Amino acid sequence: MFTLLATNLVTSASQALNKVNFSNPTWDIFLVLFFITFAFLYGIFLGRDKIVSLIIVIFFSYILTINLNFLSKILKNLTASQFSILSLVLFILFLFVLFFLIVKKSILSSISNHAPAWWHVLLYSIIHTGLLISLSLSLLSGELLSVFGKNIKIVFIYPQSVFVWVLLSVLSLVFLKNSEE
Repeated sequence: MFTLLATNLVTSASQALNKVNFSNPTWDIFLVLFFITFAFLYGIFLGRDKIVSLIIVIFFSYILTINLNFLSKILKNLTASQFSILSLVLFILFLFVLFFLIVKKSILSSISNHAPAWWHVLLYSIIHTGLLISLSLSLLSGELLSVFGKNIKIVFIYPQSVFVWVLLSVLSLVFLKNSEE
């Protein structure tokens, strides 16, 4: 069963790679490469405790951003695309401000004194990067999201995808514990 699943996965991946045109890259290719690179390097440089803190910062930033609907009434002359870009910029601004207020000032204490398992760090960085990309893209208008292909929409953009990334983040905060606990 496992061999059949692995064979199908490898076949599907090779077929998908054969369809990629690297001479004319699309936003999908850029986003996938960004996700893979960011997820792996991010975990190596930050570590589990900072990534957990950043997941919390992402939640706070997103909650602040989606509750800025009153701005659309104040800024009536903005189109939907312009307002979505403004929302994305404000989300990133909230990320930086809250990062320095919460993580750098150590308001959130360290999760544990023990070194985490390597797979914890890798899993946290993948979940964190996916959450960041998914929530960032969910702030953009449909017009701006139309440049992405079906697979990117399935993984990051559809409302169900956003929900899965948020759920994975919450579950990782709840269930991933230190290996010595």
